[in-house]
Amino acid sequence: MSEAGGEEDGANQKVLCRFSTNLPSNFKVPETDLALPSSSTRYGLSQTVNALLKAAGVEDAHELGQEDGKQRVFDFLVEGELLRGELGRHLAKRGLSVEKTISIEYFFAVEPPEPTTTLDLPDWVGSVKVARDCGVFSGCFDGTVSVHDIAGARELRCARSAHADSVSALELVRATEAGNEGAPEVLVTASKDGTMRGWFVEPAEGKSDAKRRDGRRKKKVTKEDTGGLGLIQVFEFVGHVGGIESVGSSPAGCRFCSGGWDQKVRVWSIDEEDLAGARANASKRQRKASDGDDGEDEVGGAGLQQVETTALDGHKQCVSGVCWPEENLVCSTSWDSTVKCFDVSKGKLVSNLIRDSALFCLDAARGGGHGGSLCLAFGAADGLVATWDPREAHRSAGAPGQVALATVGSYKSHKAVVSAVRWSPNSPFHFASCDYEGLIKVWDTRSSMPLHTLESHDGKAFCLDWFEGGLVASGGSDSKVATREVRVSSAVG
Repeated sequence: MSEAGGEEDGANQKVLCRFSTNLPSNFKVPETDLALPSSSTRYGLSQTVNALLKAAGVEDAHELGQEDGKQRVFDFLVEGELLRGELGRHLAKRGLSVEKTISIEYFFAVEPPEPTTTLDLPDWVGSVKVARDCGVFSGCFDGTVSVHDIAGARELRCARSAHADSVSALELVRATEAGNEGAPEVLVTASKDGTMRGWFVEPAEGKSDAKRRDGRRKKKVTKEDTGGLGLIQVFEFVGHVGGIESVGSSPAGCRFCSGGWDQKVRVWSIDEEDLAGARANASKRQRKASDGDDGEDEVGGAGLQQVETTALDGHKQCVSGVCWPEENLVCSTSWDSTVKCFDVSKGKLVSNLIRDSALFCLDAARGGGHGGSLCLAFGAADGLVATWDPREAHRSAGAPGQVALATVGSYKSHKAVVSAVRWSPNSPFHFASCDYEGLIKVWDTRSSMPLHTLESHDGKAFCLDWFEGGLVASGGSDSKVATREVRVSSAVG
């Protein structure tokens, strides 16, 4: 038999497959063995599943989730990994026999994200945060913080000078314990000038047309003048020496952490008593302002002072990223190429991972990670994105703080510094990352290849956030915030 004939026989080889899914019952196909060509790809398998669904009576494109009448594209999980390439080669690479029935799980693929809008800002955008009730918060290199409407035309709702230098981090901190849906939130802004401030985001109140002390009339401010929102400084968090790079809030509320150039991770607390005092202080300043005395300078500094409750040591260089995934666990990355995890209640290092390159960003999968495990994602100066379970590291390490030999997932596609990473709020398997080439990549941890690569900024991309509704917002050196819809099904394997 010729070599060409052998290849043809291999291409015509059949593989016994059985489909399964966690999708709703109307998307389930019969769980029977099917003989499929070993050359089948995910697109061929998608056609097969669509045909089986149509045979089962799911013929309406809207019911399949497609408004334009096109067939639904599915992704397929084979032996714990997404199918990329031909089915036969996928099995052969993993040493699996094509003579046994192969179980294939299917779910909706992440569709190519479509741009929704672009927001023009006054300077480079160093931080971004998306909030349901307020909109898109952005912090610029000139120290301003802006709020844009999250719907419609993304109109500017508020903008004010918050710091004397670049706003490097934004975080919303719930000021009461978890479970209180109506709990007030404080917007925490951090800057490379070493200051960190807390703000109430409230409807802007019109001021009376009262006379100033110098006899001149004050300009009347209305909700329309400010887009309906106002930023009122209520806290001044004092403790960091040098620029601040990252802020992360506790899932239980009341506390948050921060890291920066002083090589420390600092832990802060705000409770209802602090809020009451801060609000009284803010009201006093507003009364002074109504009498003609502004009560604060144009870049803040007049909030109620708070000091950290704990300072966690261990890093040797700038702390570039922090997150607070569990009640007493704070994690951090640094330019010293390490990921560290601290027990906040004891103030001790419990896990330590050493990498080969400076680390620039960090995030933790929300909602329990993979099957209840904890999964961190972090990005490096060499363009590598990696994931790590510090619980596994803690189990494999000896004494607390010992360097752990743990399995690290690596994702290589970026060609420049990875500046930010963010997990999907709807899936423990999907995350996004951005880099200094202005690219955003969407990943599934079960594949080493990105699902999508998006050209988002003309220049560097510095920051991104992924909101639970599917909105991904990013900011960069083109002085723009770009938003896209990246929708991930909750039934993802």
